[in-house]
Amino acid sequence: MNINNAYIIRCNQLCNGYGIGIKIDDLFRQQARQRKVYEHRRRNVMTRLHFHSIQDKAFDIIDAILQTEEMVSLGDEWLDIHLVVEEVVMNIVNFAYPDATNDYLSVEIMCDEKSITLRFSDGGVPFNPLEKEVPDISAPIEQRPIGGLGIYMVLNKMDSVDYEYTGGENILTVKKYICK
Repeated sequence: MNINNAYIIRCNQLCNGYGIGIKIDDLFRQQARQRKVYEHRRRNVMTRLHFHSIQDKAFDIIDAILQTEEMVSLGDEWLDIHLVVEEVVMNIVNFAYPDATNDYLSVEIMCDEKSITLRFSDGGVPFNPLEKEVPDISAPIEQRPIGGLGIYMVLNKMDSVDYEYTGGENILTVKKYICK
């Protein structure tokens, strides 16, 4: 089994495990090839991204994050982190700014030999996702309330998730230990 097929199969398993009906496309294949190119270059790196007027730009933001050297250089952890990035960015874009004024999102991505850390900062409505009630995933999907499953996924996919509200900003920091 080549690296492209392994990532696609893993993504399908993860998505199906959360009841998400995603069809894997060429993006995953392309990024798997890029990861292979950058794997030998992994070192201590940090990227800072800042996005203004983020309404209706979630997919552009996600793509920008996923194209950073830190993300492209990941191995097997890439898929978990990809899902987490999508979840966090979609929630910030869709819910942090109800009036859509002065909306922004800053992302810091730090990677070293042992871990990758992403810090998401926004000036939206204060919201601590760690205080959200854990969903009952044993209940049939028809009986589950809407919301909370994405946060549950983030908590389960990452090794560390921290939140703070300081200086008028929500700051969510997620960390994943990476295999070498």
